[in-house]
Amino acid sequence: TLINHSAEVLLGLSAKKVIGNKFIDTVPIFDKSKAPISLDKRAFTKALTHGISTHDSNKYYLRSDGIKFPIVLTVTPVILNKKIMGTIEVFRDITKEKEIDQLKDEFVSITSHELRTPLTAIDGLISMILDGEYGVVNDNLRQPLKDVNESSNRLIRLVNDLLNVSRMQVGKEKYILSEFLLSKKLKQTLESLDVVADKKKISLKLAEIPDVQIQADEDKFQEVLNNVIGNSIKFTDKGGITIKAQVKDDHVEISVTDSGLGIAKEDQSKLFGKFEQISTKTDKPAGTGLGLYISRAMACKMGGDVWLAQSIPEKGSTFIFSVPIAKSKIAQRTKKEIENESKANPDHKSN
Repeated sequence: TLINHSAEVLLGLSAKKVIGNKFIDTVPIFDKSKAPISLDKRAFTKALTHGISTHDSNKYYLRSDGIKFPIVLTVTPVILNKKIMGTIEVFRDITKEKEIDQLKDEFVSITSHELRTPLTAIDGLISMILDGEYGVVNDNLRQPLKDVNESSNRLIRLVNDLLNVSRMQVGKEKYILSEFLLSKKLKQTLESLDVVADKKKISLKLAEIPDVQIQADEDKFQEVLNNVIGNSIKFTDKGGITIKAQVKDDHVEISVTDSGLGIAKEDQSKLFGKFEQISTKTDKPAGTGLGLYISRAMACKMGGDVWLAQSIPEKGSTFIFSVPIAKSKIAQRTKKEIENESKANPDHKSN
């Protein structure tokens, strides 16, 4: 019933020609992969159905000349006498913001690559000095060298995380999906983490694992597991950690339950944000604030997810990592999506 001048200019439409037409036919919308969004998932449909304002981002509108441009939008229902009469939508073209984001991501990627080489050399040289490759190390120097070694390792982890994030954001993270036995991979992961748990004198227990084939990128599946279980080890000083798995619809849900510090309710919403670090009031070494963010992004890309199921301060937490069962509908759809992305981006780089 109404389209203002700015909307006419941005969409390349004429108010005289579109007033009276259906909005869904006049203004097509697409998701971040530029695939059409169905009517039931559009923001204005949700506003009309539920009567609440809806905000949406990472979407694209189609201009009359056939060019898709990125937008953010807010749809607010028009309510009269407690009845939803329609909606008002405000949207904004964010092409410039996207371009700036891309430049930022490219800068981070290039800088991280340049940093990784000298940092790896520093780490290697310090390790050789500590091992006595260049002669006996003075006792007064041993601890400072260990501190340098630990700091360089932390920087390397940060650089690797930054590279992971930049690859994800510019669509250059490569995924090679395969089918493998869940129980075998879980056992291998726990064997590699046993040494860390033993040092802290906490137990690492594997229980109730179904004999099922899953579909995932093996390396990234391992990375997500290492991160989730590693976090539990880091914040658990007594008791132990139990890993279970159960089939739920098209997924297997792997739960990691610890008896650690737990997370305060007000901090739980920060867990999966970029560079978010929870204050624990302990002497635990600070991380990069990217681990869970990267883990969730990887899990979602493989057709699953990572989330906090529950947490009680001073009693422990349970995180769940879900992954598709091989040949399930979600597994087939995920495989197709990744194959289509690979065809659209033939210059994908591997890790």
